[in-house]
Amino acid sequence: MIQPGELAKRLAGLPLDVEECRIEIGSVPAVGYYGGAPRPTGTVILIGGGHLGRGENVDWTPEDQATFRDTVQDAVAASRTTIGELSERLEGHLVAHHRAAIEAAAIDLALRQAENNLFAIATLPAEPVTFCWSIGQDLSKTVGGPLAAVRTILDADPNATFKLDVPVDGWPEAMWSRFAAIDRVRVVDFKRRGTSQSVALAHRFLPEVWLEDPPLEAFSDGSQSSAWAKRVAVDGYAARIADLTALTFRPAAINVKAPRMGGPLEALRCLDLCRQNGWAAYIGGMFEVGPGRPQARVLASLFTSHQWNDLAPIRLCDSDPYPSSPLVLPSDSRGFGESVSQTD
Repeated sequence: MIQPGELAKRLAGLPLDVEECRIEIGSVPAVGYYGGAPRPTGTVILIGGGHLGRGENVDWTPEDQATFRDTVQDAVAASRTTIGELSERLEGHLVAHHRAAIEAAAIDLALRQAENNLFAIATLPAEPVTFCWSIGQDLSKTVGGPLAAVRTILDADPNATFKLDVPVDGWPEAMWSRFAAIDRVRVVDFKRRGTSQSVALAHRFLPEVWLEDPPLEAFSDGSQSSAWAKRVAVDGYAARIADLTALTFRPAAINVKAPRMGGPLEALRCLDLCRQNGWAAYIGGMFEVGPGRPQARVLASLFTSHQWNDLAPIRLCDSDPYPSSPLVLPSDSRGFGESVSQTD
């Protein structure tokens, strides 16, 4: 079985013929996006040999997407190169998620030019992708709180699982008790905020749940020896592989996000580091509404298919259904990431 690091090497060596680079920005409506506003979008389109490759920029505001367009438009010159050479040229010149959008588009284009896909290159099947629904603070506010959001989804899919964003002031015991009774939560995300008491409370009621990004203060009071310390998952603390090796605490799981790490190649190397260190891994999203979401699912399908991947479909309006997990990916498509279907 090929390991993620080896797949990164194979992708880096793929030949790439770029004739033109275009940037498109805009917005789409999305349920649960910050403040109820449309989700700003940005897409890199690389053109070459009669093919198009696409990558998504995950900037949060229209202003940042405009900066992305102005910054990246001339960053990719027409050339015959490889994925690895292009990525090396971008290193140090663009922020991580802008590099990631270009690298994803380059991989998409190179695979289409080669009439190939990641599953064929990895010689691995396309495994159905298990996902959990992310209940953020903005979504909770629109539907009457996190419990109401969870119950709405469970009404549509009794087997659904969840990732919950914990507010900075935490939740009372009664709330944690209700989530424990539902028994469908897989991750609680503190976003590096809150208190060690809030983390301990979450673990007391949900001892098998992953505690993502607890506040640093939770590790400064001797809590590293606590039982909950063995359930710590890392996301925002690790923007690159070097951050993982510099952590002052030992994680048990890593939320791997290609945009945060600078692209799919670095994400694959991170997955390999997880394998070497015995850390659990899952693939996370950054509210992608374009090609980024299916591309992230390809990585999950290859290496974290049965985990609690934070890659649920983004609902664009309240009438959109709640698809069931897992998602089935096509194994015979061309390029990097295609549409998916749900299993029966």
